[in-house]
Amino acid sequence: MLSHGVTRAKRPRGLVLAAAVSLLFLAACDTAEERAEEHFQSGMELLESGDVDRAIVEFRNVFKLNGEHTGARLAFAKIQYDRGLRQQAYGQFLSLVELDPENLEALIALSEMAMEGRNWDQLERHIGKATELAPDDLKVQSLANILAYAHSIRDEDEAARNNASAKAKELLAQNGELGGSRRIVIDELIRESKWEEALRELDI
Repeated sequence: MLSHGVTRAKRPRGLVLAAAVSLLFLAACDTAEERAEEHFQSGMELLESGDVDRAIVEFRNVFKLNGEHTGARLAFAKIQYDRGLRQQAYGQFLSLVELDPENLEALIALSEMAMEGRNWDQLERHIGKATELAPDDLKVQSLANILAYAHSIRDEDEAARNNASAKAKELLAQNGELGGSRRIVIDELIRESKWEEALRELDI
């Protein structure tokens, strides 16, 4: 009888210990996430003040604590892009859309880099998703249109090329900063041997 009583007495202690360990584990997880957020906020403040190198250190600290922090991933990707480290930036933006498939800013950035590298398969992949999310966005429309223009040249489809060219002019009239649309306009001027007009477009 005594041994049974001892067994019954031990069980609650074991359960209490297991619960305590679980609570400590959960608390550690929360603390890690909170610390990651602190590093992120510090990184953003440093970035705003122009201290990019220290901001990078803070964002890397975020990743050590929380590899799925999308805000830090986006900020870090932009830094890499601005520094001309396009391959590293592409990898960071790609990691971001894997974490957040509907991150429009990352999808546009990936599309622009694919356009710059004339990687039409990658452009089609990323701009297709961006178009689903924001079909009315002018930058998205411009990137989708340059893909259509590239395909028209590949397929030697003059009608499709003319449509893409007209669309590029229409988009530029709404926003003169759309680089993809300007590329189409310049390319068409060069095809027509309108050198002076092409140079004027390049100077803008």
